[in-house]
Amino acid sequence: MKTIILLLFLVTIGVCEGQNQASASGTIGFSCSFGGTQSIAVKKVSKMIRKADYSQILNLIDSGNAAEKYLAIISLEKLVEKSKIKLTALEKSKILTLYNSTQKVFLCSGCTFNAALPLNEILKKGDKYNVRRSTSKWFEATFTKN
Repeated sequence: MKTIILLLFLVTIGVCEGQNQASASGTIGFSCSFGGTQSIAVKKVSKMIRKADYSQILNLIDSGNAAEKYLAIISLEKLVEKSKIKLTALEKSKILTLYNSTQKVFLCSGCTFNAALPLNEILKKGDKYNVRRSTSKWFEATFTKN
């Protein structure tokens, strides 16, 4: 019995540590790992939103990091809705192109869930894992802290 408990404990630690490593490489997570912390990309974009540094968010659509691209797209769309920014035709075109991107984004939630999905899948409204809905809630909560 002790062996089974020890084995389950070690597997849980391994899963959570794997999520910590994924966080460094571009994960979207609003509550990852043991402590329920935000991923690096979420923290980075949250800081930009709180500082109203919208030009830096706009720059992220050209990032090599798919998590940053995703968070930038959702944030920019929300900022347009709130009349905080206007996008140029070129910027709109870049965003539209990203809606078709198959670049993988890592997702995490706690210690038990992680996945890698293409940008084009998680940008859809009503995506399988409700990533877009969670991202909208995160944006609203972060934006209102301004």
